[in-house]
Amino acid sequence: MTDTIGVLINSMNGGFYIPKNIKRLYDEQRRLKEPSYDGICPYTSDIADRTDPSLIYLFEKYFLENRYIIIQQIPSKYKGFISIEEYDGSENIVLLEDKLELHKLRVEAQKMRDCLLKIKTIFDLDPSIVCSDQQKLLASGLIDVLQSEIDLHKH
Repeated sequence: MTDTIGVLINSMNGGFYIPKNIKRLYDEQRRLKEPSYDGICPYTSDIADRTDPSLIYLFEKYFLENRYIIIQQIPSKYKGFISIEEYDGSENIVLLEDKLELHKLRVEAQKMRDCLLKIKTIFDLDPSIVCSDQQKLLASGLIDVLQSEIDLHKH
């Protein structure tokens, strides 16, 4: 697995667009996999489109002479945590730091919940472990709180 991904952006004034020849090739490829696919918007701002390896490949192969649509490489760990901001047609990739931090916290909450579930399972399965009903109730309550927080902040 590569540790970077490409993002198509417009580096000059005028706005992003997908040339007709690339759009046609891309749409044909997608329809082979998804017959009901309607076609990509030539002026897409959708991050999923702009990071699609198939579309990036077509730009690399057929559109190298273009100096204003470029492929910006970013660490793959940031996929899903970026947006493209535009000023006067020129675009920049922006890291959505709050969204990334929330994701990290959700992952940590999931780990804590899983750990508490293991502890609770051990207590439930092994009666020789001395554990008060209050401790079991506390573990169950913490599990429920963590799960609620995880569910609340899902995409």
